[in-house]
Amino acid sequence: MDGIKRKKRTPKTTRTSQPRSLSEEQHVADNSDVVGEQKKKKCILQQSKHITPEHHYVRIQKIVRARWTHILLRFVVVMGALMLIANHREKTTIDIRPHLEYVALDRVVRAERNPQEGELGFEIVALSDEVSLPVTASSERAVERYASGEVTVVNDYSSEPQRLVVGTRFESASGKIFMLDDDVIVPGKTGEEKGTLTVNVHAKDSGESYNIDSTDFTLPGFKEAGLTEKYNRLYAFSQKPFDGGFVGTEPYIGDEESLAYEHKAQNMLLDRLSLRLEKEKTDKLLLIQKSIQVQYRDAEFIIDESGTTGILTTKGTIFALAVGRDNLENFINQQTFPEHEAYMIAPRDLQVLLNGTSIDFEHQQAISVTVSGSPMFSWYVDESLVKKTLRGVHFSDLPYVFELMPSVDRAHTDVRPFWKNRVSSNINRIVVHVQ
Repeated sequence: MDGIKRKKRTPKTTRTSQPRSLSEEQHVADNSDVVGEQKKKKCILQQSKHITPEHHYVRIQKIVRARWTHILLRFVVVMGALMLIANHREKTTIDIRPHLEYVALDRVVRAERNPQEGELGFEIVALSDEVSLPVTASSERAVERYASGEVTVVNDYSSEPQRLVVGTRFESASGKIFMLDDDVIVPGKTGEEKGTLTVNVHAKDSGESYNIDSTDFTLPGFKEAGLTEKYNRLYAFSQKPFDGGFVGTEPYIGDEESLAYEHKAQNMLLDRLSLRLEKEKTDKLLLIQKSIQVQYRDAEFIIDESGTTGILTTKGTIFALAVGRDNLENFINQQTFPEHEAYMIAPRDLQVLLNGTSIDFEHQQAISVTVSGSPMFSWYVDESLVKKTLRGVHFSDLPYVFELMPSVDRAHTDVRPFWKNRVSSNINRIVVHVQ
């Protein structure tokens, strides 16, 4: 023993800690956060003991003012950018309805075939066609026809030409007499070459007995006159048979029946020509009423071999006068509105009527017509002039400006951006729509 009085201690035991679970670690962390927050609050309370309420209010005001200044600055920047973009896209749109007016027309004017500037012109339209109708002959009539043909006269009598007068007789080998149709001169012979001439002759009497075959002919008049040598050396012959001789009855169309068929054919032809005239005229032409005329040719009747039926054919040409629509509208515009530039947009019942009925379609150079109707006219709006006039005009002055434009009936102005109170000063940014 070292003589020191020692205090008796109890042995200290160490306790081995068990592993903590995840919830226990999280609980410790949460406790530490709570402790930190409490310390911050305590610090703030200690500091606030040294700040008066006036200082605290001023500080809040500065914070609020700074925030509003920042918001206002951003608003100004955004609005400035929007206004810059809007001004860059500035545009003025003007919708205009021009002045419209119906005008009652009823005036007599002169139209020329070869018009000069400012005159109304006309032209001639002509179409031809034909109509054929089958007909049946319901009547008969007695007829006598004479056979006819050609003979070749031979001059072996003299070198001098020989004259034969109309009616000179030619006698066939069978004794049929034919008569010369015209005065002729038969050439004289040249040396051994005989003079010849072909002439037309017809039978002395009617009937089928004169429809003879080719044969030789003499001239009996020379024999009767005692000119035997001339009779023997001046003769004729035929190379083709004679035909056409007939005595009897044949079917035919009587006068009343013929007129009925002709009228029917003419009416059909008129309908056909009128339809063609209506179809074939273009939109550029306006027909002059009461100027349509049809000229018919003589009807032709051809009977068939049976002699009981046939075909009646009627031909004709329809003539009409017309005016060009553009020429007519321009003429009316100038005559109706000499002080304004207007044009016709709706002809409606516009028509041109011929005054008088006598027309020489071949030589007519001028006619008198009456122009009538109630067409609609529209005043011409000069878009470039509207842009120049309205450029930079204040909205409040637009009604007065439009009142000075007689060609404008109504107008609506739309400006972008919406806050603009004037028409754009840049003419290229003004758009005019004419309805």
